[in-house]
Amino acid sequence: MTTPAPPQTLEGIALSLGDIALKQPTTWGFVKRSEDLLPRHEMIIMDDIAKYDGATSHDIRDHFTSWVFDILPDIMVTTPTESELQLTLVNHPHGKGREDGLGTRYNFCLFVDDICLESVDHMDVPVVKLLAKHFGARDPAERDYIIHPDFEDGETDNEEEDVGWMYFEFDNYVEMYDMLEETHWWYELYRRPPLLPYDSLSQQNPGYWRNG
Repeated sequence: MTTPAPPQTLEGIALSLGDIALKQPTTWGFVKRSEDLLPRHEMIIMDDIAKYDGATSHDIRDHFTSWVFDILPDIMVTTPTESELQLTLVNHPHGKGREDGLGTRYNFCLFVDDICLESVDHMDVPVVKLLAKHFGARDPAERDYIIHPDFEDGETDNEEEDVGWMYFEFDNYVEMYDMLEETHWWYELYRRPPLLPYDSLSQQNPGYWRNG
């Protein structure tokens, strides 16, 4: 599969920082190359062990969705209506709320587990997990499924099954954030875990060291 070349500038982030729907000054973060963007970078860290220890990707999406729901009234110039806020709780590619037009920060999040931490010692470039709010979501009643043995999530043997999260190498943090300002890039960038993005230089997938 040939993946289109991603944009090489950080225009997506710059444009999102000037979004007229958001109270200013706003920040971004999900730096390294752009001095004008660095002062406005802010990574929101959630590290409540009691809440997140052992959490599945579905649990993380639930927590992220709640955070987006809670913060939207505080960050938007025009306060969302109750019906608009309720749409925020719907995670589906065709049922998006006001957050859909607000860029990467409110549609994607990162999470780190043991494999990500172990990758610091086993991979040239450590990896993190990127989770999409609107892709791969399942209702609670649909989450008790058997994961296919060739993959880290999902039921089928189809490499293209969208499980709503993927690995990427952390040195691509800024570029990944910038590309996802346009959510359709998810379809181009996604690879089912444990596979890495097509442009990865790594010769091994995350977790290879656990396979004996």
